[in-house]
Amino acid sequence: MNSVQTLSIYSEQDSQTSKISAYYRLHAKIYDWTRWTFLFGRRDVLDWLPFTLRDRPSIVEVGCGTGHNLKNIAERFPKARLMGIDLSSEMLDIADKKLKEVSNLVILRQKNYGSEKVNFHQIPDCVLFSYCLTMVNPDWEKLILQAKNDLQPDGVIAVVDFHASPKRWFQRWMGVNHVRMEAHLLPFLQAHFATVRLEKRRAYFGLWSYFIFIGKIK
Repeated sequence: MNSVQTLSIYSEQDSQTSKISAYYRLHAKIYDWTRWTFLFGRRDVLDWLPFTLRDRPSIVEVGCGTGHNLKNIAERFPKARLMGIDLSSEMLDIADKKLKEVSNLVILRQKNYGSEKVNFHQIPDCVLFSYCLTMVNPDWEKLILQAKNDLQPDGVIAVVDFHASPKRWFQRWMGVNHVRMEAHLLPFLQAHFATVRLEKRRAYFGLWSYFIFIGKIK
């Protein structure tokens, strides 16, 4: 990776980190070809951001993956300072190539957010989690609290993620793919952030639901 500032930050003894890293080692090359079929709301959460951010925002995406969101954010905020954080070096390799044209705006770091300090060039106006938190089990609370600690006093947290499924078999299947779908995120988010905007939506005729949340520190 050329423009990526790679910091090796996780121990192979951390079983969750190792499992997720191994998962994306296999899925990185097909990620962008497949995830559009079920990672809904990613564009919508970005469309909500202009109403809550200043003209020259610092935006950090945790779990940035292949850079899909960062590329779209750079188009919406051409003066922004962007940082993408991810565990997977394979995903960041793809993001690095995808973001060549906006490499002057974006820093990518391989890092275990919530476990080690991040040296931000500018205190974040927004921390974005896009289909990340439901994959962090345990310690998803740690990531949310870290974002709260890192944000500007008037900054926002932006989350789009799976919410729940009424089908136990589907919950189990998603669990095989390291995703927890038990409606556990929203109560914690709303306990620590004042809701600016929230929508819960159904996917595939109610097989599961997902949510989009924008919140400010209480």
